[in-house]
Amino acid sequence: MRKPLTKILSGAVFSCALLLSAISASGNTGICNNFKKPVKQTDSCITSKESSKYYYNLHKYHTVWQKLIPRHYKLQFAGSIGLISFGPGWGYGKKEQWETNFMVGYTPKYSSATEFVTLNLKETYMPWRMHIKNTNLDYIPLTVAFTASSTTSGKLWVHEPGRYPNNYYKFYSKVRGIISIGQRIKFDIPGHMRRYNKYVSFYYELNSCDLYIVSKVGNEQLGFWDVVNLSFGIKYSLF
Repeated sequence: MRKPLTKILSGAVFSCALLLSAISASGNTGICNNFKKPVKQTDSCITSKESSKYYYNLHKYHTVWQKLIPRHYKLQFAGSIGLISFGPGWGYGKKEQWETNFMVGYTPKYSSATEFVTLNLKETYMPWRMHIKNTNLDYIPLTVAFTASSTTSGKLWVHEPGRYPNNYYKFYSKVRGIISIGQRIKFDIPGHMRRYNKYVSFYYELNSCDLYIVSKVGNEQLGFWDVVNLSFGIKYSLF
């Protein structure tokens, strides 16, 4: 009885070996090449073409979110958006000649009748830059910026209050448009000294808002510094 059973088992093992050899030769192993582990042959085991499309879309998805990560932060003193202002920013363009910043400004009570906070969206353009030979410095001779600024104070308004005649005021007291021009110097931190940032920039700007510019037109009593403000800032670039 043992001898026939041994022959049957030997024959079964030999048959299985032949079957596995045939399957292996045909390339249908039931193993998903994408993951290199045995799985059931189902639709979840995608082809290389489908896999490439999946990872391409996944890469696009990650890229979109990565673009939202701030590239730098700015800290600014004065400039018609608060005594002190701070916020994240993003640089783009072939030579990163464009910048967008969202900044929150704060002015304490001792610098004005009441303390207030401003929300600012600032767009900056830098047409060219010059590298200072044999240094880690870049000189940016011209920056041009436009800032849309809104004050959070409840005493200011966007829609003219009813106590004033229609179109009595031509400007909203809550929203300001600010134009700035300035210069900048950038220090590229050497690779062995970098920890959290790639370079640091220092800048100054001359700026004026829409209300000041209109008030100056035809009014010789207003001097240059009555309608123009000076600001200083530092840009801390992460990458």
